[in-house]
Amino acid sequence: MSVTQEHLRTDVFGVTVEQVRTDEDVWDARRLHADVYLERHYVEPPDLRGGVLSADVDPWAGISTYFIARDHHRHPVGVGRQIQFDDPGRLPAMSLSNLDDVARRHVLRQGGHAVVEISALAVRRRAPRFTSLALYAAMWARSIEQEHTAWVMAIHPSLARSIVGSLGPVISPLGPPQWFMGSDVIPGIIWTDRGAGIVACTAAGHKLAPLRARLPELFPENPTERRP
Repeated sequence: MSVTQEHLRTDVFGVTVEQVRTDEDVWDARRLHADVYLERHYVEPPDLRGGVLSADVDPWAGISTYFIARDHHRHPVGVGRQIQFDDPGRLPAMSLSNLDDVARRHVLRQGGHAVVEISALAVRRRAPRFTSLALYAAMWARSIEQEHTAWVMAIHPSLARSIVGSLGPVISPLGPPQWFMGSDVIPGIIWTDRGAGIVACTAAGHKLAPLRARLPELFPENPTERRP
């Protein structure tokens, strides 16, 4: 396994994840996002324009930092992104209904420079196992570099279960389950200053040996502390 901060590239679990740098790769990432969401019926064909989600459906593409996972043939097999606003209250997950007021205010106190939304995670069905973890690890490396203190998300329940099963109880609730972008989602927060400790404890007793060995390396401590 290697993580190169300069290029934010993660080579692990049979995939290479890179932060997208070129317009061509952005379109590859957006097309993959649209393909997987269409296959899973989160969106329908009229929601696409030119093979990507339309601006009406996905107005956040232009302010997103994309990460793309490729298999050993260099085929795109997974995508994820970080959305960031100067005002974190404008993030899509922060606009959902009935959010916990205390948790929401805590996120807002971090400031827009320190909060990103983890979004658009889409992995092809035949992708190598743990592709989603490799994407999260690459985004984690960027968050350490950028001194992010909070990840917010509107996460599908099955993905939430997968994350908790692999990384431990890293997700704190932000609000009740609700409908968003074609499926039920759970609003949640991952505080990056405590995530590494939870992951390390989980990894120590993980039943899968590859995860016991790799997870602490992939999700190291973030020295940036959140605002209280």
